[in-house]
Amino acid sequence: MKLLAVGFLIAGCAIGADPAAELKRTCARCHKLDVVRAQRLSREEWEWELDKMTSMGAKIGNRAALLDYLTRKYGPDGKPPFVRR
Repeated sequence: MKLLAVGFLIAGCAIGADPAAELKRTCARCHKLDVVRAQRLSREEWEWELDKMTSMGAKIGNRAALLDYLTRKYGPDGKPPFVRR
């Protein structure tokens, strides 16, 4: 039984280990990541956006990790995206 619990723990860590890779795998299939980076949405808005994308067929491996990453990195308080002039 302990081995099974450890397996679930390892699998859970592997899925959420790299949310940046999950972002690329999930979102870049349909549009450029600049679209994501420019949003600067709140957590609730990112949740709504993930709901919308899922309803259109996006397959999100670890929604919680991706939502945390989007909120932290591309939320209203995150570092603004680099813009070339």
